Amino acid sequence: MQGQQRQTHDPTDASDDDRGNKNKRKSDSVANQSKTSKPPFSHVDRLQLYTIPPSPLILLYNAAANRLDLSSIDEPTTASHIIAASSNAILSFFQTVRTNSDRLIYIATALIFESSSPLPYGGRKNKPGYIEFEGTTVASLLEYIVSAAFKRYWAFRGRQAVDFVVESLNKAMRLHLEQDRDLLNELTLRGIGKAGHHRRRNRNAVPKGLEHVDENWIERVGVEFTPARTALKNL
Repeated sequence: MQGQQRQTHDPTDASDDDRGNKNKRKSDSVANQSKTSKPPFSHVDRLQLYTIPPSPLILLYNAAANRLDLSSIDEPTTASHIIAASSNAILSFFQTVRTNSDRLIYIATALIFESSSPLPYGGRKNKPGYIEFEGTTVASLLEYIVSAAFKRYWAFRGRQAVDFVVESLNKAMRLHLEQDRDLLNELTLRGIGKAGHHRRRNRNAVPKGLEHVDENWIERVGVEFTPARTALKNL
């Protein structure tokens, strides 16, 4: 009709209510996404750029201090030599006591094969890295522990894994020398289980040849059954 002016709608001219509703829908959408998204994984696998090129490392048995140490190598060498020499150093270290070195390797395995351990051994609780190990012998277990740590170092993933392995191996010896038989038996059984090396029905009995041996030259005779201990949680 004449005299009336047509009113047009400006899309940019939104009311406060409209803006409030849009902001609310946006915040609700963000909240829903945060509920469905998975939390970030703590074991992040990323390249680490070293300040200087990493020098080759090798594990050595320090007889004077009675421990294992990491040492750098100046002369050219191969990966296979480093793994073999480091494994031999571990065996030399473990053979300084009377107990079977296989027992000490299983004790160290119990300390290393945990989801809370650094990569490549740890990871998610339902899928830690150590489940990749499929060997059936103690020799293959030792080789896996050593090679996995060094391969990660060589792949520019830092030296956390090799430092952790050395610390765990020294700790296994230290626990043995403290002579807590029940704790050591349970760690042995746990290491056997983590490695998938159970070969008998009674999994609560330490296998023959892996029994506890006192370092004070007095043999003890006792029951092989080891009850669950809460002390393991504090290791």
